[in-house]
Amino acid sequence: MAPPAPHLSLSAEALSARTAQRWVTQQLRALDVPDLDGDVALLTSEVVTNAVLHAGTPLQVSLHRDGDGVRVEVEDGSPVPPSRRLAHSRTATTGRGSRLLDQLASRWGWDTPCSLPKPSSVTNPSP
Repeated sequence: MAPPAPHLSLSAEALSARTAQRWVTQQLRALDVPDLDGDVALLTSEVVTNAVLHAGTPLQVSLHRDGDGVRVEVEDGSPVPPSRRLAHSRTATTGRGSRLLDQLASRWGWDTPCSLPKPSSVTNPSP
């Protein structure tokens, strides 16, 4: 059985995105994959910000090796799945996270673990 993945518990506050970004960067360096840190840190920040803004519950970030890449999971306490904003104004300060995920991640999505009522926003950044 594989050891548990490293994880970080956060509260729903504005500083959580930056804290998660720094933590993911440290984890990637510890796993000897620092070449992924820019995109992975950016995507983690986007997903954590989304969880803070829309779920408003405590959250947990975990990071797993996935072949040559990594998988980052952000779990929050909301039963509502993430949604894509179809249009936003040019001056909007939110609403671009899913576009970044589409461009930078090899795949992403969400699920609801069977034993927990928490949705999971998942990114798997490309190597």
